[in-house]
Amino acid sequence: MQNQTPRNDNQFNSGAIKSKTENFVSDIEKKAATVGVEAQDKAGDLYQTAKESLAATGEKFSRGYDIAREGLSKGSTELESLVKRNPMMAVAAAAGIGWVVGRLLAPRIHSNR
Repeated sequence: MQNQTPRNDNQFNSGAIKSKTENFVSDIEKKAATVGVEAQDKAGDLYQTAKESLAATGEKFSRGYDIAREGLSKGSTELESLVKRNPMMAVAAAAGIGWVVGRLLAPRIHSNR
């Protein structure tokens, strides 16, 4: 009788293990490549969205700036016209404003000494 160990299905088959390992590694590489492409696509989408949002914000800011500039220009013209029509009232208003600001700041000026 020879001492041969009968082969059973539970024994390791190195060729099968190698093949399964290679398939597993190949699957992981494919999934990693897919994830990388999807991540690049998402990053591109986010970049485009941010770029569009920034452009829209810039346009809104520009319009708001133009409106404010026009309003200040109109207000400045009206104030200049009012001062030319009533110079004494303008001097009195400036003096009154100066007095109020002085009264508001006086406690702070004296407390810093």
